[in-house]
Amino acid sequence: MTESVFYNLASSEGTAAIARLRELGHAVGHHAVHPNVELDDRFDTVVSWHNPKAEFMSQTIPGAINVYAEPYFDPRTYRSDSNQHWRSGCPHEELRGGGFAWLQILVHPAIWVYQGATMGLTMRSLLNAEKARRLEQLAADGIDLD
Repeated sequence: MTESVFYNLASSEGTAAIARLRELGHAVGHHAVHPNVELDDRFDTVVSWHNPKAEFMSQTIPGAINVYAEPYFDPRTYRSDSNQHWRSGCPHEELRGGGFAWLQILVHPAIWVYQGATMGLTMRSLLNAEKARRLEQLAADGIDLD
């Protein structure tokens, strides 16, 4: 995503994250906010809409693959963990049992890294960790925090 206030792909951390994903052999798609799709050298030509609405979800995107369009999207083989809730069910058991010939999965790592039984609690846990990290950054910049 390039339009989130919570992370910035142009920051040193964002650049490092993309580099690490590429180092691990992953493609990097654009999680875009409709209708804004600006593919640059950070991204492969793959787009996944953030909070897609039915009226544009499967539209053709010139110069890119829309992962919500045919032949890529099938509700039976799509799983998303958005808002800490698996759409169409958790895929773990089906994955273990080889139940998918094809699976498209959208995973939001932050909701699995931070503690919280609900999305609200998990995001508060993330914010608490971010606060501690930011305070460390300020101190490293010589800011007097007393």
